[in-house]
Amino acid sequence: MIPAVAGPTRVLLVDDDRLFAESVAVTLGRDGRIDVVGIAADGAEAIDLAEQLKPDLVLMDIAMPGLDGIAATRTIRERSPATRVVMLTASTGRSDEEISGEAGAIGYLRKSELSSPRVADSLLALVELT
Repeated sequence: MIPAVAGPTRVLLVDDDRLFAESVAVTLGRDGRIDVVGIAADGAEAIDLAEQLKPDLVLMDIAMPGLDGIAATRTIRERSPATRVVMLTASTGRSDEEISGEAGAIGYLRKSELSSPRVADSLLALVELT
């Protein structure tokens, strides 16, 4: 178990839909326990920003052009084992959840769940438990 993070949990958002990512950033940013430190549009950018920004948590879209979220998650977890990744998808397929776990993600959320008033609590609990 990692020690509790001092200050807000630093989050990197990764999604090829910029409007969606910005909307999530605003929603999460309202919670003082979360600091959205960056937004990436694809897996390659996510890897670069994860190395530069050293977030506590990456919210990673699975399906993106170029380097997808699964491959990017594997690389981020190899290079920065302390960084946690939660996968995001619009899919309802169970196979995405299994593949996400194999890639090193600690959790899996459907994009529709991000509008829940308790999503910040869930994300922070995942970070603290792993």
